[in-house]
Amino acid sequence: MNSQISRVRFRMFWWDQSEPTGSCENHVVDTVAIRQIWPKLTDTNKRLIKALAVHGDYDSAARSLGISRNTFIDKLSSGRHAYGDATTRGSMDTSLPRA
Repeated sequence: MNSQISRVRFRMFWWDQSEPTGSCENHVVDTVAIRQIWPKLTDTNKRLIKALAVHGDYDSAARSLGISRNTFIDKLSSGRHAYGDATTRGSMDTSLPRA
């Protein structure tokens, strides 16, 4: 699993670095996406995502929450599917909130 994580992180780092000119596209897309998604997440999913952001990997994030890695992944996956199902059905407004 660590080699898979390493490959993903390698691509994430070098993707922008290898372009002829720097691009802010990934940052802009991520910023817009989180602003659209965050208010619609449950408190549980927010805690999971925050733990992952702080700790950087599933194992450490799960330990910080006092749950197993498998439970962490299952809960994160359930939240991802619930959000995806809601947006696909059109039952959730995904427009950017107005400031």
